[in-house]
Amino acid sequence: MKMMYVVGVVLMLIGVYQIYNTRSYFINLKTNGGKSTSPFIAYALYTSLVIGGFLIFIGFGTIFFFNW
Repeated sequence: MKMMYVVGVVLMLIGVYQIYNTRSYFINLKTNGGKSTSPFIAYALYTSLVIGGFLIFIGFGTIFFFNW
């Protein structure tokens, strides 16, 4: 059961890291983006944000659901 805590925390940390990197890239894109920037980058940033949130959600679920 202790292993599920570790797995949950690791998943949440990966999710937070994903969201942090998405935010950093968004700020970089806002300041340095130009005409050559792909118009599909907004979809990639949104998908990255959703995946980060999903990993955090699954991390919470792993900690609280599997440890009863």
